[in-house]
Amino acid sequence: MPVDLIVNAAGAWGDQVATRAGVEPVGLQPRRRTAFTVNSSEPNIQKWGMIADIDLQFYCKPDGQQLLCSLAEENPSEPCDAKHDEADVALAIERINAATTLDIRSVQTAWTGLRTFAPDRSMVIGPDTTDDSFFWCVGQGGTGIMTSPGVGRLLADLFTAGKPSEHFYKTGLKQEDIFPNRFRKK
Repeated sequence: MPVDLIVNAAGAWGDQVATRAGVEPVGLQPRRRTAFTVNSSEPNIQKWGMIADIDLQFYCKPDGQQLLCSLAEENPSEPCDAKHDEADVALAIERINAATTLDIRSVQTAWTGLRTFAPDRSMVIGPDTTDDSFFWCVGQGGTGIMTSPGVGRLLADLFTAGKPSEHFYKTGLKQEDIFPNRFRKK
């Protein structure tokens, strides 16, 4: 089916989508991140800040009446429907219990997702220089939910006006920081 515009928001599969569309990949790097929730008897847990060790070997942060915890790993992965590994959850609990008084003994729910990065670890957003009907929106590296309002606005500006709005530039970002042309040979 012919289309006028493709928006590649395929996350870990972004390079594969580009290849299928005849566009050169940018070198996306999917990385596994395991998270899980635990109940806690600690009072006022929802008022806590984020807890992490200095080497970011784990982190915990409030999630309603529970704690959201993670091993904070970034293990390379092929694009996939990632499943959590109980050994990663156990290692995170071991590290958290060694560094805190939380004494975690059970997990409510656990999952693993893929955080996808470009080679320079910045987002890839904008039209491809080799095909201006192909727009990239990948490489948020686990910040997609937090950045989606701004990214959505940027894409809307690019689709309707052909360039970022003044608001984009007021953020301190530059096109060369996020546009895919930074990965193309000069």
